Amino acid sequence: MDLNTYAVGASGALFGLAGLLAVLFPKLRVLVFFVIPMPMWLAAFFLLAVLWLVSLSAGLPIGNTAHLGGLILGLIYGFYLRSKHGRKIKMLNRMIT
Repeated sequence: MDLNTYAVGASGALFGLAGLLAVLFPKLRVLVFFVIPMPMWLAAFFLLAVLWLVSLSAGLPIGNTAHLGGLILGLIYGFYLRSKHGRKIKMLNRMIT
């Protein structure tokens, strides 16, 4: 695999959203692969691990650093929002979960 290869996609942004939701709504139940129910916080890390395993075992040129970077930035932004708007997020958690 060539490290100088460029990739285009939105999966890093999707992992950013997953990280954000994992912090703001950790108990939110989601269906991974449309069949496996799990809490949001676990689903974000599970999907990241599955992509890494598939990428490494099959030798596919998947942008793992973009996925990890998106997840980390989503987590950071989620913690920022939770510290700034904690009362509103607790209210939303009661409504959603």
